[in-house]
Amino acid sequence: MTLLNRLVRAVLLIVAVWAGAMVSLWLIADRTRTTTAIDASINLLQTVLRAEERRLGMTARDYTWWDDSIHNVLVEFDPAWADNNIGGYLHQAFDITLSLVIAGDGRLIYGARDGARLEPPDASPLSAGFGVLVEEARVNRADTQPRWAAGIALLDGVPALVAVSPFTPERPDSPPSPDADAVLLVARHLDAGWVSELGREYQLDGLALRPVETPLPDGHSADIRLTTRDGVALAALSWRPRIPGDRLDTSVLVTMSVLSLTMLALLVVFLGRARRLARRLAEDDAVRAEQALALADSEERLRLVVSNAPVLLVVTDRDGDVQLVEGGADGLRDSLPDAVAGAPLAHTVDKMPALADIAGRAERGQTASGEVTAAGRTLEVVCAPLRDTAGRRCGIVAVMVDISERKAIENTLRRALDELTRSNGELERFAYVASHDLQEPVRTLVGYAQLVRRRYDDRLDDDGRAFLSYIEEGALRMRALVQGLLTYSRLGAQAALPEPVDAGASLATALDNVAATVRETGASIVAGRLPMVYAEPLQLMQVFQNLIGNALKFRHPNRRPQVTITAERARDGWQITIRDNGIGIPPDSLETVFGLFKRLHGPTVYPGTGVGLAICQRIIERSGGRIWATSDGETGTAFHFTLPAPPGDSGGRSDGRGGDGDERAMPELLPQV
Repeated sequence: MTLLNRLVRAVLLIVAVWAGAMVSLWLIADRTRTTTAIDASINLLQTVLRAEERRLGMTARDYTWWDDSIHNVLVEFDPAWADNNIGGYLHQAFDITLSLVIAGDGRLIYGARDGARLEPPDASPLSAGFGVLVEEARVNRADTQPRWAAGIALLDGVPALVAVSPFTPERPDSPPSPDADAVLLVARHLDAGWVSELGREYQLDGLALRPVETPLPDGHSADIRLTTRDGVALAALSWRPRIPGDRLDTSVLVTMSVLSLTMLALLVVFLGRARRLARRLAEDDAVRAEQALALADSEERLRLVVSNAPVLLVVTDRDGDVQLVEGGADGLRDSLPDAVAGAPLAHTVDKMPALADIAGRAERGQTASGEVTAAGRTLEVVCAPLRDTAGRRCGIVAVMVDISERKAIENTLRRALDELTRSNGELERFAYVASHDLQEPVRTLVGYAQLVRRRYDDRLDDDGRAFLSYIEEGALRMRALVQGLLTYSRLGAQAALPEPVDAGASLATALDNVAATVRETGASIVAGRLPMVYAEPLQLMQVFQNLIGNALKFRHPNRRPQVTITAERARDGWQITIRDNGIGIPPDSLETVFGLFKRLHGPTVYPGTGVGLAICQRIIERSGGRIWATSDGETGTAFHFTLPAPPGDSGGRSDGRGGDGDERAMPELLPQV
């Protein structure tokens, strides 16, 4: 009991020290939280002002790429560009108050105030701070892209955010700027509305702009000075930082009290458990005895598992002598009769060069694997070095598995695959030869049917003419089928030679090929930026032509045909979608439409052979992609296909017209026809 009393007194002392420490920490925190809140709000506002300067600087930089349009507006005035007012754009988009273009000699080339162009430009509102920013922008000028300088200056006697950026040609063939030192200057007032909105957004109560020399208003405990880049003080911003109040104080005290009481309760529980621990120590010996028995049982089960496992486990020491040989069910152990405990492993590997190489690499510290033939069996062997706790090699371990049956199955499958490949090749050659040789008799049938019509048309009655028309129509359909089969078989006979190709260029060629049909149907075709893909150029053009041709053929009788081509990044490359507003495909036919000679309509309703989509599928799959269709059967069809991206592709796209596109200036969708 004396020990227990000492523990109780120690617990009470710990609780008292804990409570005193918590109260001291709370008092220190109460003194420092006000200073911390003020400093944090000052840092926040300074960060916001720097961010606003950077945003304005980047806005100025984005409008100083010198090109034909800027030249026609500022230097050689073109009436066609009369409404191209840079200041108006900046005022409308970024609330810019003043925009000026200043030459190197100080001459004003252009000016706009509140979005209205000034004729002549007027720099009279400018005051302290502007000159330093102009000179800094000119000093920081680079050759490849505009640099900018931003800061605070006086505009109409009121502090303003100002940014200056020099002009830089957008392209090598851009017209020269009017002056090598010409710069664009933009300014925006720091008005009361902007300051109030800033205070509400960042919880700076009463944030206000005031003269530098005036004292802080009542309740304001934080302020910063607004100075030019050369250190001239223009104005100050002051505010009341939000500081945690009495509610927080109460919460802290309550939390500390709860923690102290919780700690006391835990210590009391600990003391109770300590008393029970003494009684449980007497029981530990019995428990340890039971654990020893359980460990022995576990070791026996492990030995049985290893002994009966369908693998052979061989372990050697650092000298190469076998220490353990276990496993090898189904006679596997008989494959290595010399591998016995105490014998050198060299007695076994000397008879098996393949096993000697694998074991040698393991002895050199590498994990090695391979196949070994022993006693008519094929064994898969994995050897790895054994290391002690210090990382020193202390032997090797080898695991051997009988894979004779698996090798036999693999050989059977390989022979079957070779036979199937040969059979498919013969079938493709037969389809090619058959479709090629069938063209001549079909051509003869069509020619003689037409010759009979020309020579004997006046001798035939209506039934004869009808029968002759049936012969011609059937022969023409058969010729179309043979030509489609020939095209399809050629895809299998020719080796695929994919290469990086501009999908936009292939689309442009396909659109030229179907231009007559587009004009005839009055179709509207719109394409987005298309990427570089890995495919065969002519075959990719054929895919575009077939899918767009289908969209125009199967158009809805009550709707003007509309086709949209878009591309998006897929996991393994690019996915291109061709969407139309035609008659659609029934949902239960979306997978079967890609079958050879598969048609959903009779030849009298829509012409065709049913080969086009099969050709598209074969081209896409030979290029390493896949193709599928989606439709609700009423509002049109979307054909999607994927193609691999070229090696080193960074996600760039073309404009769908056969050239690289400028993503900064081009819309997402471009009208093609």
